[in-house]
Amino acid sequence: MIESNKTQIQAAQARIEAAEKELLVEQAKIQAEQAKIQTEQAKIQTEQAKIQTKQAKIQAAHARESAAEKELLVLEGKRASVHDKRARDNEEYNDTKRIKTTYEGSPCSSTSICSSSMSHRNSYKSFVKDGIKSFNIEDVINNYDGVNEEMIKFIKSDLSECESNNINERGVQNIFNDLMPKFLSQFINSTSLKYLNKSEIQCSRGYKPDCAFIFKNVNINTSKQHEVLEDFIICLGEFKKPTSPIHNTSKADNLFRYMNATLDAQQREKIYGFITNINTIKFFYAEKKNNQDTVYYESQILVLCNLPKISVSSSVTGSSVREKQTIEKFNFNDETVKLFTKFFIMDPNFYQYTRLNINPNDYLHDDIFYITMKSGFGATSIVYLLENIKNNKGAVLKISKHDDYSVYFQNEVQILKKLKKFNILNKFDLFFENIIDSSSS
Repeated sequence: MIESNKTQIQAAQARIEAAEKELLVEQAKIQAEQAKIQTEQAKIQTEQAKIQTKQAKIQAAHARESAAEKELLVLEGKRASVHDKRARDNEEYNDTKRIKTTYEGSPCSSTSICSSSMSHRNSYKSFVKDGIKSFNIEDVINNYDGVNEEMIKFIKSDLSECESNNINERGVQNIFNDLMPKFLSQFINSTSLKYLNKSEIQCSRGYKPDCAFIFKNVNINTSKQHEVLEDFIICLGEFKKPTSPIHNTSKADNLFRYMNATLDAQQREKIYGFITNINTIKFFYAEKKNNQDTVYYESQILVLCNLPKISVSSSVTGSSVREKQTIEKFNFNDETVKLFTKFFIMDPNFYQYTRLNINPNDYLHDDIFYITMKSGFGATSIVYLLENIKNNKGAVLKISKHDDYSVYFQNEVQILKKLKKFNILNKFDLFFENIIDSSSS
């Protein structure tokens, strides 16, 4: 009996020793796996250090680029001031043929005026090489009938705040800077556009039109954007003072330059624009196909309204003279007001914006993020850096260039989602915080 117990005890001890050996083997395996993990983590830390170094280099490059852009803007600002002065000189002399004058035997009394006029004409000819072609804006947009009386009443109400013809160009800008954002916000479900005034516009090429329109779901931080805005411009506008007639096509010189620059920047074929002095309005479009010279088109001049004019009359009664001021009535041309309204609520395809595959009804998280700068681009898409409006936290937005690329675009999103699902060793979260959303754009 004792021998049997000893045998059982020895067998149990043998099993314990075998189990201990297995445990030691498993512990060794675990330690080896931990060592592998530590090695992987060290590699990841090394990669992170490399990424941080690259980011530092990129930031330094951006800083140098920003400084260069500032210098360029200063130069462009000086050039624009010279151009504006020449334009004012030309306006004073009616932007028409110069009459040769004689002053002490000289054929021209002002060399500066002559050179200014010549410079303006050369600038105009450099953009408009084959003359301006005509089109009827009514034929283009009258097939759309989304305007209602409430919209027309809204436009009239704000324009009627203009007290008289006696305002300058800045005054006209202020009227539209107040009118257009309110109108597009009030009828946001009927329009695809958002309005930007001159102070909110700064393109990399240094041009600043009086106003520009982008899609309503695009939110650009205009104080921080770098070479971003010109990717999103849909159409452009310029303002003149009421006493400045817009029938002379040379008045569109700046608008032509802005439209041409936008076509080049966006590699786009067509863009619309307009010029108004409140009394009248004229529409334009520029077209550039197959890298040929840009062709410009202008519409007929349309009377928008007749601003009130103040007339003074005098009457003599006995020995006293009485002056009487008469303010003429503010009159609107209802058909032009309706057409003007239509232009801003057309179907998005009307504007022929093709730079990016954006549907203005897509949710681009514009209530959460600003678009601040362009990060990169490829054959099928462009990537933009975002900044959270509340906490300045960064993100990225990738937009496809064309609907034809949507299949590849969606495949990429699905691959990223699968990587996030596996999330081996938490590597995914080191480089991708989250896929917020995706759409066909």
